Amino acid sequence: MSVLLEPDKALLDCIFSHSKPTSITILSQTYEVCTFIAHLDATRPTEPLPGNVVVRLELPSKVPLRTVSALQQLATLAIPEVVPAVFQTGTAKPGDGREIYFSVSAFVDNAVTLETVWDDLTDHQQSDIMDTVLDAVTKLQNLDLADESVLAILKAGGSGVFFKTTGKEGDVSSSNPNNVALGNREIGFFNDMPNLLTAIIAYNGVSKKLTLSPSVSEPSDDNNGIVMASTDEEIPTVLHIGRKDLESLQRDAVLCHNDLEPRNLLVRPVDVVSDGGASIQRYDLAAIIDWEMAGFFPFAYEYVTKDALLGSSNTSFSWYSLFKRRTAPLLPAELAQPSSNKSQTFLMEAMDRIQRSRGQKRRNVGALFRERWIERKQLVPGAFLGSGWVRRPDATSDVRVYRKEDNELLEEEVLKELGLL
Repeated sequence: MSVLLEPDKALLDCIFSHSKPTSITILSQTYEVCTFIAHLDATRPTEPLPGNVVVRLELPSKVPLRTVSALQQLATLAIPEVVPAVFQTGTAKPGDGREIYFSVSAFVDNAVTLETVWDDLTDHQQSDIMDTVLDAVTKLQNLDLADESVLAILKAGGSGVFFKTTGKEGDVSSSNPNNVALGNREIGFFNDMPNLLTAIIAYNGVSKKLTLSPSVSEPSDDNNGIVMASTDEEIPTVLHIGRKDLESLQRDAVLCHNDLEPRNLLVRPVDVVSDGGASIQRYDLAAIIDWEMAGFFPFAYEYVTKDALLGSSNTSFSWYSLFKRRTAPLLPAELAQPSSNKSQTFLMEAMDRIQRSRGQKRRNVGALFRERWIERKQLVPGAFLGSGWVRRPDATSDVRVYRKEDNELLEEEVLKELGLL
């Protein structure tokens, strides 16, 4: 019988060679993953770590935990003020002898998730926090992926994952102008856009509805590239992108978090301000956590992926719409210039087809919850590519804020509708 993964004495002794934690607090736990806070006595002269650290345990997988830690370490190069430091990664064995991957990172004290306070903030406070997030995303995009310090972290995190080698260990394929493989841990890492798009299609479970194939005429033709074809009559049949646009997408790849939602942002109370005679708690962004989905993509991928997360892993339309508005200027100018290179436009069109294929005829709890939530919020797809979800033109003016308890009631209704409750 499977048992929940947990830190026993043997595993803790292996991870903490200097001193055993005085206590632990488990944050989340499944059969394959466990995250906990280890409380250490930082006053001991032999203890190199601060008083509290966050430890993540995982059973071995195809892409090891150290790849996520490497991406988090990369982020600390760009935005050290809001990314928890990674102190250690490795393998350890609990009492049952299994090999367990682990990582140890800094604990952010006196902080709460933005999700718990977002709806109570004023418009001005929400805008201030989004300014900080926008600054962080901008700095991530400006990280030089060819820099020696970046390459050193990635090689330590697994050169066979981040670099697709052409010969000896550490060689970088000349087909990738950014030196690093495209993708992330969930989807996989690939040397080129066609293979990445094929993997994204498979990851979203729409391989039977969408196919990619080479588009070849003359060997020197710039139009050579790929064609995305749909078998669904409700989705535009063919989408083509040429070789030069594919190469442009690879050059545009930057480090993306891909899950910048309120539950993954920690904020810290800083002071109380007066607003119209009322005292209001003000918060600053303290940390960006959970780098599980981080990887190398053109920013258009992260921007449009937000649309699929709305109503599932994010149920705050105000956060979503503000994020979309404020980060839109980070997209390449090509999206606003019809005569220019349209590579990232293609990527957004491809992701739109993938999401539309994925959303059709699904009848599980998550899909139906999202459908009902979007109806409740009176949302429709925007008229323009990349505009995402917008309020219906005939939406009533009294769309209220739905909180956690409201979503729990909606989930209960969905379970009853599906005959599961």
